[in-house]
Parts: sequence; C-alpha cells; structure tokens
Amino acid sequence: MKRSLKRLSRYGTVSMCLLMCLAMLFGCTPGKNGDDTGIPAPEKSDAPGSATPAPEPLNTQVSVFPVPRSMETGDVQFSVQTVSADETAEAYKTALENAGFNLGSGGISISFAQDNDLPAEGYTLSVSENGIKVSSADRPGAMNAIATLGQLCSDGKIPEVEISDSPDVAYRGVIEGFYGVAWTHEFRLDLLKFMGKYKLNTYIYAPKDDPKHRSQWRSTYTGKELEKMKELAAAAADNNVRFVYAISPGLDIKLGDGYEKDKEALFNKCESLYELGVRDFAILLDDIPTLNAQGHAMLLNDFQTGFCETHEGVSNLTAITPEFCSAMVTKYTDELAPLLNEKIMMMWTGSGVIPPSITPGDLTNINRKLNSKVFIWWNYPVNDTMSDQLFLAPCAGLSPKLPEKISGLVSNPMNQGYASLTPLFTIADFLWNSSSFDPEISIRAASKQLEPDCHEAYDAFIDMNRASVINGGKSAFAASGAVSEYMNGNRKKDNLEALSGAFKDLSDKLSLLKEKGSAELISEIEPWLNKAVAYAGMGSALMKAELAELDKNKEALKAAADEFMALRSEVKGNGRSISPDILTPFINRGLNRVSELLTNNGFTPAKFVEASTNLNIYQDYVPDNAVDGFEETFFWSSGAPVAGSYFMIDLTTVSDLKKVTLKMSAPGHTDDYMRSGVVEYSADGNNWKELGKLSGKIFEYNGNISARYLRLRCTASQIYWLIITEFGAE
Repeated sequence: MKRSLKRLSRYGTVSMCLLMCLAMLFGCTPGKNGDDTGIPAPEKSDAPGSATPAPEPLNTQVSVFPVPRSMETGDVQFSVQTVSADETAEAYKTALENAGFNLGSGGISISFAQDNDLPAEGYTLSVSENGIKVSSADRPGAMNAIATLGQLCSDGKIPEVEISDSPDVAYRGVIEGFYGVAWTHEFRLDLLKFMGKYKLNTYIYAPKDDPKHRSQWRSTYTGKELEKMKELAAAAADNNVRFVYAISPGLDIKLGDGYEKDKEALFNKCESLYELGVRDFAILLDDIPTLNAQGHAMLLNDFQTGFCETHEGVSNLTAITPEFCSAMVTKYTDELAPLLNEKIMMMWTGSGVIPPSITPGDLTNINRKLNSKVFIWWNYPVNDTMSDQLFLAPCAGLSPKLPEKISGLVSNPMNQGYASLTPLFTIADFLWNSSSFDPEISIRAASKQLEPDCHEAYDAFIDMNRASVINGGKSAFAASGAVSEYMNGNRKKDNLEALSGAFKDLSDKLSLLKEKGSAELISEIEPWLNKAVAYAGMGSALMKAELAELDKNKEALKAAADEFMALRSEVKGNGRSISPDILTPFINRGLNRVSELLTNNGFTPAKFVEASTNLNIYQDYVPDNAVDGFEETFFWSSGAPVAGSYFMIDLTTVSDLKKVTLKMSAPGHTDDYMRSGVVEYSADGNNWKELGKLSGKIFEYNGNISARYLRLRCTASQIYWLIITEFGAE
C-alpha cells in the first residue's frame, strides 16, 4: 500500500456495526477454470467502470474476531455501497451478498485469486485504492476472507487494510452431544450462521435425545425429519461448515452373530444421509457398558474402508470409544489402539470427562498409543449434569501449545443454545489464533457482538455466571472486594455505600438486559436472570438495612428487611446457581444478618426453611421442593451421592424440636434413595451431633433437641441418585 499502515492489536475497539454487516449464509459455485477449489487463477486488471471512489479519513479503529494472524490498517476508508465484482468473484456472489455487499457496476472492485502456497483455510486480504483483493489456496480460505470482510464493513465503509491469516487448528467447532432436551431446528440453523461468521468449520450432529441417533439407530429418517436433515446439511455447506452426522449404535449393535445384518443396517442408514449431501460421519461408542476391543475395532475399521472409502467425497471417519479420557484407560484401550485403521480420527476428552485443563502433556500417551493426534471432544460449556448452572466464562484451561497435539476440537455446549454462543465465540477465537488469545478481551467482544443493544448489562450477567471447573469455580462482581470486606466484618459507612452503589448499578444493568436483550437469549436464561435480579435487590435491601442501623432509623431498617425477605420469597423455589463463590454466600449470610438486625431492634424476624446441597441438581428438581410440604414435589440429584455429599435445611433460628422426618424416593424411581448415611443436627452449622443412621427410605426421630440446622450426610458412595420428597421438623 502507498500509505503507511498501522498494525492492529486485539486491543482495538470492536465495531458496533459488525452484526449489521454480516449474515453469513455462504453459497458457492465451482470456479470457471474447472478446478475443485472454486477459486479462479489470477486474471487481468479491473473491469471498466470499477474505479475506486476517493478515500475518506478512517475515523474508527476496527477489530476482527477471531483475531487474524497479521493485520495492518491505513488511515483511510472506502465506500462499499456498491462493489464491482470481476469474473473471479462470480463463484462467491451469493456469499458476498449475504455478507452485506451490494454487487453492481462502479464502486470499489473485488477479485479473488488462487495461491497454492497458502495454508488450508488461510487467506490474504488487501483493501486499498486498487480495490479488494483476496488470495487463498482453497474455497474455505476464500470464504473465511469474506467473513472477515463482513466484519470490516461498518456503515457502508471499509478500511484500508492488509491481512494475512490462517487457523491454528484444522477442525474447529461444535458437537451437539449432551443429554436432555436437544436444540431446535431453528437454533441449529442460527448456529450454522454463527459458525460461518466466526470461522468454526465443524458441526457434529449427536443429540442423545434423538432416538434415531442412539436408541433407534437402525431407523432411517423420513418425512419432515428428512427434510430438516437435508436443510441442515445444505445450511452447513452455505456457511463453510462440515456437517458431521454422528450415529451411536453401541448400546445394542451385534458384534458376533448378527453383525453382518447390523453392519448392513448401519451402512443403509448412512447411505440415506449421503444421498442428502452429508459427506462426514462419526460413530460414537461413548457411555455404553460394553468393552469389546476387537468388536469395536472391527466396526470402526469396516465403516472406514467399507463406507467412507467407497463413497466419493466422504472424509475419514471420526469416532469415540467407551474409554475416552486418560482416567478411563484400561487394557481395552491398549488392545483396541493397535487394531484401529490409522485414518480414523479418534476423539478424546482429556485427562478426565470434564478436565479443568488440557495441555500437550495430557495427550502425549494417547497420541502415542493411537499413532495419531486425537480429536478433542471438550466438555465445556456443557451443563446437562449440572442443569442448575450456566457456564458463560470465556475459553480457559487450554494450553496455547495444544494445537500442536490435536487434529481438531469441538465444544459440547449447554442445552441453552443461544446462551452457549457466548463461550463459543471465545472458543472460536482461541482455536483460530491461540498465541494471541486474550480471554477477557474475547468475552467482552462476544457480548458486544451478540447483544449490541445492552452489552455492558450482559457483561454483568456473564460475570455472575462464570464459575466452572475450567476457572476454579470463580465468578466476578464489580465490588467483590467490598463484599469480601463486609463478609469479614467491615460495616463502616463508606464500605456499605460502595456496596449499595454497586448493587444499584447491577440492578439497573440487569433490568436493561431484560428489556433490551435478544428474545431468544432472555427466554433461555430467564430463571437465572430472575434470580440475579433478586440477588441485586437483596444486596441493595441489605445495605439499606445496614445504613439504617447506623442512622438508628428503625422504621427504615424494618422496611429494608421486609424488602429483603420479600425478594427472597420470590426466588425461594428457584434452584439456579448464581455467583456461587461471591454473591450466593453473601446473600445467605445476609439472611442471618437481617434476622439479627430485626431482633436487635425489637422486631420478630420471619421464619423460613432454607434447603441446600452440595450435590448436582437434576433439571428443576431443586432443594426447596423437599421442604415445601408437598410430597408430590421433590429434590432429585443429578448423579449418585458420594461420601461427604449432604442435603441440609436451615430453620433460620435455633428451635426446640420434637420430631424430625425424612422421606426418600418417589413413584417410578423407587431405587433413588440413600443407603449409607446419617441424619445430624446442629445449632451453629459447625458442630454436629448424630440423630441416627439410615435404615430405609424413611427416617423418623421423636425426642427433644435444640437445633437450627438438620443434615442428611452420605457416609459411603453409592450408585443410585437421591430423591428427597420431604425433610422437616416440628
């Protein structure tokens, strides 16, 4: 370029108009030179009538996500109200139009060229007074360049820029592999647009709640099911995404007598999908009870050679076995590994099912066993076994050197699809350019692009829902330091006022998010958002009560305490987890403090029963269901209790009790009760005494005790989940 160019770091301001400029529905036709890349070779000069308009000063700094490997910008920008496409751009006409470019005569010119020296999916992009010029080695690279162009466009203008770019990881994307309610067809289509925009190139269809994926795998899709599958495959192609159909036959496929018949059923099922345009397949053998190394190797190898290699355009098989992490490895994997066809891409979750981190060292042994680089199935931000939580933290725990050890990585997201787009944005950023990845910049960019009308409000909600295994269970709050001081006894006016202001600001932001947030997101996060709003209100009310105490204003104190208790009642049955490390303990402590303030000022505190547990919660079967007085409603754990698991109730004040009752299991789930455990009581929550040991599904105690807390504690791990229909005292 003639003008001096400035290198842009990822710290540049994200353009507010990115979403307006790009709706990535990619479409492409073969190149006119007859090659299979769809990219014509370099041709002659710009067509007549395509002179570039005079440049204008560049007023704003531009950012692109995922962050390009190299990006330099000049001091001017060009109008792209009309883009003059030469013959080389014909193959990308639909994609350019979908990216927001109006193709016609006049305006800045655009051309595409093939450069076989560039890496797969890589591209170079130049915008100057000589026009827009794209070079790439393949069609995906050109499409990635168009995705970048869409982000560069703002208010019908595009900056002078030079970009050289390519991904760190070959296969980057999403696996819909969770349990529970699957995503809707409409969301899947939106997801594919999102993936095209942010350069994720692999979607694996594997919803466990689709019976024809798993329990009824032999059955073919028909009617509307078939139409939707065809639409998904076409939308994936339009958005530069590999649509991988995964099938999970391991529960009942015959690997001895009857194998040939079942193999034929498997091939026929995948043949029907091949006819729809599907060219990528996966066989998933996870979460099955059978460890048949020879049988599983035979199945995978036969599909690779008998189907993948006999169907034109089909890629190598992707697969996973019952032992899919380091913690699971037995002689099964040692026997299986040398039998496998080396072309098969084997999936792996890391050191554990949900590991806190994945490093190159974690993969050394399995890569050596398989004689290839594993394909990571990353169980983040999935929440199917922790349905009380949202995981909105940015990508973390993945080593910047991880791309050297893997063939690909797909994220297994939450049941809440639109909420999942937030962490997925950051995962896309990491997988494209891991050495430049900054999680905090990436997560803030995600909120700006996904919720542009209220991104700062969404930031506050994200911070309340960050805690997960990948970040040590840490959420964030603007006044976390003041919260910590308050919890340590600092009730000075300046600290109380700082907290009061912080909770007021949080309330305002959450209200704005409710009002301005996209309807799809708000619908998914509403229970968590309602609890977050209540937490902000309770925090404000508690500070009002504390300040009223300092001012010796009993009337204001009582009003604030009533406000706190009313908000607490509103969310009493809401078991969603919000800021478990900062705001939840603050609010729980606040309940005690409100009671103390009321008592100290001559008021009688309201009495509530609070239920809590350290077990994961299944769906909406929250702890409060066990203390609501109705046996038809119950608490249900998501997973079996282990030694130390507990379920506790807080009567809010020390009380004289004569009867304690605990009832476990429910109709249809009669095995879900604790076999080894004790019921205990305590006045302070620290010193516990035993009431008695469990001897069945019902525990009763009759006597006289003084207690505030009652607890069911597991003393030995078991295999069954836990249901508590009622737990209470009189």
